[in-house]
Amino acid sequence: MAAFSIGKRDPDDDFNPDDEDLSELNNRIEIPQGIGKWGLGCGILFLTPFFLGGIMAVIMGIKGMQSGQENAQIGVMVGVIFLFVSTAMLLGLLYGVKKMKGAEQKQKRNPDKPWLWREDWAKNEVKCEGKAGVWFICGFAIIWNAISWTVALAFWNKPPEGEDKAIYLVLLFPLIGLFLIWWAVYAIMQQSKFGTSTFRMLANPGVLGGTLRGAIEIPVQVSPKDGFKVRLLCVHQYTSGSGKNRSTHEDTKWEDEKVIKKDILSHDRSRTGVPVFFNIPYNLPRTRQNPTYIWKLQITADIPGIDYKSEFHVPVFKTEDSDPNAEPIEDPTAAFQPHGGEYQWPANDPIQLRDSGDQVEVYFPPARNKGMIAFLFLFLLIWNGAIWFMIQQKV
Repeated sequence: MAAFSIGKRDPDDDFNPDDEDLSELNNRIEIPQGIGKWGLGCGILFLTPFFLGGIMAVIMGIKGMQSGQENAQIGVMVGVIFLFVSTAMLLGLLYGVKKMKGAEQKQKRNPDKPWLWREDWAKNEVKCEGKAGVWFICGFAIIWNAISWTVALAFWNKPPEGEDKAIYLVLLFPLIGLFLIWWAVYAIMQQSKFGTSTFRMLANPGVLGGTLRGAIEIPVQVSPKDGFKVRLLCVHQYTSGSGKNRSTHEDTKWEDEKVIKKDILSHDRSRTGVPVFFNIPYNLPRTRQNPTYIWKLQITADIPGIDYKSEFHVPVFKTEDSDPNAEPIEDPTAAFQPHGGEYQWPANDPIQLRDSGDQVEVYFPPARNKGMIAFLFLFLLIWNGAIWFMIQQKV
């Protein structure tokens, strides 16, 4: 074995690769449809009250400031935030509609090749996920702190009269805002330190009963002491429950993992190249929307300060090259792995494997993540302290 592999599919999974035929790929919906005129119209109707409410709040706040009304600036601030958020959401909706139309045109041109329907896949490259998440975190942190600190400062300038101390709970929201600022700063620092990584595919797509081949390009020089941990996973994503009880789950159906120690772009000090090669079993679901199966290529590395982490959603399909009886191909990245390509479980890792021959026992010791334990303990204190305070004040 050239890599550590879980490599087992859930026997209770209802997926059957024999149910699929290459000639029927164009009859399956891979790209969400329906964000057209009706979707745009519903989005505009939903955002209109927020936009109009923001305008009214700004006008009333300005009039209040002109007449000397106390805390009138709060109305202006809230109105500006409502206008900003509603406008940003509308622009995002328009961009989504434009992008959807482009995807539909690509689908019509290549009805039997879903791996050409995404713009980056068609170029034999995959951009890492999460860049949009950085902007969302930053935007959410800005909005949260703008509202919470505005209210807190107004409260601080003129505390409410009376014995009702429950109003002091408003001071809890700026504290949460500080955590959101830290989260946003960390995300920005990670993005600025490593940039946007790209997985460049040598063959498009990844093939069931074949391989996934390529290299991950990091736009900066990264030299982790313990190498890069590279994982390929097939994940079943589904939603359970209804209404407020809806929740999204992910089940890993198959995964393979290896460690890459050497950089294939060591001659270029401005970037890093990590080779990628995985043999993929035939009897697995392909990338698709309904039900949702996502093939994730993950890469992590322990770096002093901020650790490196990227995730790519890669195309894996059944093609003419798929072979249900395919034998694993010798791993060309073995020379870049420690111990001649044979993955060795770290001796100092708190999680230990015990292989008895018939089965593998995995031992997870307690208190492995002390940072998360400390955060949850602090969150527990704040949460229960707020509840105790409300009970004492008979809120």
